Amino acid sequence: DYITVYKPLSDQKMDAWIRQTRGRYGQILLSYKKIREYIAQAKKLFVMGLAADQRPHHIESAIEVSFFGRPTLFFPGPALMAVQN
Repeated sequence: DYITVYKPLSDQKMDAWIRQTRGRYGQILLSYKKIREYIAQAKKLFVMGLAADQRPHHIESAIEVSFFGRPTLFFPGPALMAVQN
């Protein structure tokens, strides 16, 4: 399975259209609020795509790594989930 994590839109009609459009080729759209639950219940291997186009809001909890030779802040959540599971 290929999972795409997304943040649901407040407009329910637009959210349904986005889920239908993005999910038409078989990927599973998963609200960011349900990631841990999905991982805990997963019975098989899967690929999860995470794309964040913003810098972390809580800079004190961000992880700084070298990305193409430049110091870059990343969200710690995906890395922590990978290590815990």
